[in-house]
Amino acid sequence: MTVHAPSSSHRISKASLDEVHSVASDVARNGSAVIDDVREVAMADGSKRCFRSSFVPGTDPVSGETIVYEINADITDRHHAEEQLKFSQARLDLALEASEIG
Repeated sequence: MTVHAPSSSHRISKASLDEVHSVASDVARNGSAVIDDVREVAMADGSKRCFRSSFVPGTDPVSGETIVYEINADITDRHHAEEQLKFSQARLDLALEASEIG
């Protein structure tokens, strides 16, 4: 199996890339898809981003080699918004409880 690194200006760290390669290798070996795997990924510049990834096994029509289709979505902004919403909801619940309105 050949694993291709992303060709973007936002490169992930070697450790995170190795982790992704490990998932792709497991998918190729087991033949079982991994859908909506959400993980925090360390970028090469030291920042962290949150990605939702899916890995689906397939067969190269020319060589017959097992390949893995990988789809990634950067959901960092959405993840942060969800965390802020949870925090706001917790504060509202606490305020309602303290005021005996809710």
